[in-house]
Amino acid sequence: MNRFLAAAVGVWTVAIAGPAAAQSWQVAARSQARLYLVDSAAISTAEDISTVRVASVDRTGAAGNYEHTIETYEVRCGARQWRPTGMTEFGSDGTEGETFPEADSPWEAVRPGGYAEAIKEVACDGARPGGPTFESIKAYIDAGRP
Repeated sequence: MNRFLAAAVGVWTVAIAGPAAAQSWQVAARSQARLYLVDSAAISTAEDISTVRVASVDRTGAAGNYEHTIETYEVRCGARQWRPTGMTEFGSDGTEGETFPEADSPWEAVRPGGYAEAIKEVACDGARPGGPTFESIKAYIDAGRP
């Protein structure tokens, strides 16, 4: 777990969000400006490809400001490759805004010690950040962005 956090902190942080299904968001990494949460309840695997969602939230946003983004990543676990597959923006009231599909993103190597490695550890290796879980990004923000 410490390896996961150490890999992510220097680069940014990890976070994932999910649809209307059960969600389990945890802070995986932090930068000076952003918090990254991963939705461990939304990780799925088909053959050797795992899919994971990461939410990015302002670290010092105002109470009641639910603005955030959720990016989805695919990871080829055995090949140590990853790619983004899309991003959705959410407005200050928490409503879903614009979606940016990235279905044709090229596969890239997972480099040791970086953001992609942190994502791979969550998606493929079962790494989970410690700390409390939240049923939504709204719940996390309402809790004061701990």
